[in-house]
Amino acid sequence: AAVLLPWSKDRGCDILTAKDGRAVADALFGIDSPAAKEARKKPLLGVRIEAGKDGGLHIKEVIKESVAEKAALAQGDIIMEAAGKPLSKPGELIEIIHRQAPGTWLPLKIRRGGETMEIIAKFPPQA
Repeated sequence: AAVLLPWSKDRGCDILTAKDGRAVADALFGIDSPAAKEARKKPLLGVRIEAGKDGGLHIKEVIKESVAEKAALAQGDIIMEAAGKPLSKPGELIEIIHRQAPGTWLPLKIRRGGETMEIIAKFPPQA
C-alpha cells in the first residue's frame, strides 16, 4: 500500500515530514488552491443573445474587442450550433463556452440572412 496525497500548489513543502522526520506520503499530486480556482476567469464569447423565434440564438449585440468580434460575428446573426450541438436556449451556449479551455477554438454554425456558415471563435491563451 502507498499513500497518495493531494497538495495545494501554493503550500510550502516544509510540513511534508512528520515530527520524527519520516515522509507523510509516498507521492503527492498538485491541485489548485480554492483561491486560484475562484480567480480564474471564465471564458466569454462577447455577445448579448436571446432565444430566436425559429430556433437558434439571435445576437443582439457584439462586444467590442471580444472573441466574437474577432471571429466576425455580427448583430443579427443567429447562432444555430456550437461545438456541433444545436442551440435553442442562451444557457446552452453559456455552458459550452464556460467549458472552453484557454487557447482553444469553438466552431459555430450561424445563419446570416439566408445563408448558413461556419465560424471559428478563437479563445486567447491564458495570460
